[in-house]
Amino acid sequence: MSSKSKFTLTYFTVRGRGELIRLLFHYAGKEFEDVRIEWKDWAALKPDTPYLSLPILEHGGVTIGQSVSIARYVAKELGLAGKTTLEQALTDGINDSITDTFNELTKHHFEQDETKKEELKSKYMTETLPKWCELIEKQLETKVNGDGTWLVGDQISWADIGVFNFLNCMELMKLDNGFSRYPNLNALKERVQALEGISKYISERPESTI
Repeated sequence: MSSKSKFTLTYFTVRGRGELIRLLFHYAGKEFEDVRIEWKDWAALKPDTPYLSLPILEHGGVTIGQSVSIARYVAKELGLAGKTTLEQALTDGINDSITDTFNELTKHHFEQDETKKEELKSKYMTETLPKWCELIEKQLETKVNGDGTWLVGDQISWADIGVFNFLNCMELMKLDNGFSRYPNLNALKERVQALEGISKYISERPESTI
């Protein structure tokens, strides 16, 4: 593989904000270098990153920062961003909704006051996460933008893989709160998980708590 076409993803040893990008590559069967660094090595690397954060993706001699921007770029490169500009906007919207929902969770994670921390967790579990699940469930049920199998259009996109990754993350953190209550959403999760490239990667990926 020439250096021009080579993809190098650098992130920590956890799943976190790098996992969607990894899943996209594995689903498409696209070769990439999956560089996983330890926390102790981060300080030395940090000044050389575009936004002082990980993940970063190196491709074609350029370094790209910000996880969602990287995932969107990879999705476009692999034909997973939607077939039209309208479909691309719809897939973007779904993944942006995941980012918004996940950002609500980070408020709980970084809260130092234990009482407030529990209040934020309770609100996330009883309001924020169920509301998001209901919205995605409705999109699948009504086939508003997709065919019922996939969220947008008639083929898989990074929206479907993004939803799967988010649900997987919530389960990993024991915050899933019963996804089986949403039959269409749960079926989408199982459908993506069964895909050859993804199921193989899941069976081999390192254990992680986040």
